Amino acid sequence: MVCGGSGPRRCGCAANPASNARLGVLGGLALACFSVSPRTAAASGPPSAGPTPPPQAFVALDGFGSVLSEAADRSNLSLAYGFAVEGGARWSRFGLFGRLEQDIWVASEFESRVLYGATNLAVGAEFRYFNGRARTSLALGPSILVSDTLLDEAGEVGFYCMLRPVGLRWPLGETFTLAFDPLYPTIVAPVLSRIPLVRVEYRTGLGLEAEF
Repeated sequence: MVCGGSGPRRCGCAANPASNARLGVLGGLALACFSVSPRTAAASGPPSAGPTPPPQAFVALDGFGSVLSEAADRSNLSLAYGFAVEGGARWSRFGLFGRLEQDIWVASEFESRVLYGATNLAVGAEFRYFNGRARTSLALGPSILVSDTLLDEAGEVGFYCMLRPVGLRWPLGETFTLAFDPLYPTIVAPVLSRIPLVRVEYRTGLGLEAEF
């Protein structure tokens, strides 16, 4: 290209062929990037997580017995048995539940007699593993004395703690599950004043559970 002036001379703004080629390549790449369809771009992104499954509700009936127990200063209260109702919800391996149980004691100071010892209320958490065939759970709450003893009157309120370290579970179809807890400690302490009534029971439990 020749610029105007007194004589022919090359202008300093003359185009460089190599620079023009480089700009053409960059422009083609930019056009290709902007021409990618939204569907293709979405497909190349990370997969979206599926919807979180809703919690699964359950109820359970549980019977238990204890021939091994420790009662502070209450050696006449040795044997115990009872029943409980549980209900809660589960999210995959974890679950929360409430428990209502009646702990029945057998007094044997002079002659054996049955006492409706304590009613226990608790809330707890559980963890299931081995494909749901095993369970560990912990529950805490108040313990209410519902029978008079030689030293205490009904109505006293203390605390309750149940630890099931390893419980075994067998599915019975799609709805029901048989639960067996071979040995688990439970602290039942309905009286904490004066001479405390604190029982440590080593229980064995068998229960039936329904999920829906």
